[in-house]
Amino acid sequence: MGSVAILLYHTQLSKFLLVRQFRPAVFTSLVANLPENHDKEYSEIQWSDYSPELGYTVEMCAGLIDKEGLTPEEIASEEVAEECGYNVEPSRLQSISTFVVGAHQSGNAQYLYYAEIDEQMRIGDGGGNVHEGEVISKVYWTVEEAKNVACPDGGHCDVKGPPGVLFAFQWWFFGRKNEKSLPPPTSYTWQPRNVRTADGIKFNTNFDRKKYGYNPKRMKFTLNSITRTWDMSLCPDTATCILVDSVKRELILLQTLRIQVLVGKSRSLEENQGKRIFDIDFGKSDPKMAYTEQDVSKLWFHFSSQC
Repeated sequence: MGSVAILLYHTQLSKFLLVRQFRPAVFTSLVANLPENHDKEYSEIQWSDYSPELGYTVEMCAGLIDKEGLTPEEIASEEVAEECGYNVEPSRLQSISTFVVGAHQSGNAQYLYYAEIDEQMRIGDGGGNVHEGEVISKVYWTVEEAKNVACPDGGHCDVKGPPGVLFAFQWWFFGRKNEKSLPPPTSYTWQPRNVRTADGIKFNTNFDRKKYGYNPKRMKFTLNSITRTWDMSLCPDTATCILVDSVKRELILLQTLRIQVLVGKSRSLEENQGKRIFDIDFGKSDPKMAYTEQDVSKLWFHFSSQC
């Protein structure tokens, strides 16, 4: 599924409003990849020996696009009310960007928005949907704390959360309109070259899960007196390198064919809403949608290689 995320700024407090929540997949991945747990089966790991704090992340208010008949803006508005307790009408959401967040596997898109809030818009305490197993607490970051994430001293940024947090803060500090520090505008628009059409797309579930690092799990656990089950798809970590030509003063990026991105973007088209993946004619999709522009990256299998 696609998703929405919203960067919220509280104008009266002069702080950003984020959410803190336990992510079972983050906890599982971090614990399983500790040196003492390498080469162990999951049944052999003493999970209760590790603090649940390992699984907590700080993120923007966000949610899946899982309700038929609602626009991404309407879903984003619902998520702000549910998780943070503020009423933000869809018309007050400013679109920042739409980008692919699952290029290696799912090809799904995330719609990123910005909204300013104040106490007159408050309608509740937030906290998420307990019936869906969400246990969410609100976190307020000062502008200075956020700036240290967007442009940290020493150049190292450590964000325990999705990369969208970093992207959103960098947009807020360096990419908004009327920002004096912005570079001159450019008319450049990236277009893929040597585009090839993907034909004969079919789907099945017969593949080597171990080879591609695909590891589906169903986790059952109790946290804060609430017992939940959580489905996850564990994957290898990735290593990424930003390359710069210091002579030409240019970033070096890769044009990559991602069939899964074509699938994900095609599913989000209006004419394909509500269709099963097997019923979509991908041959009618614009082949340019299958291409991404990205930095150099590599899947990182902890058990077989080093970064």
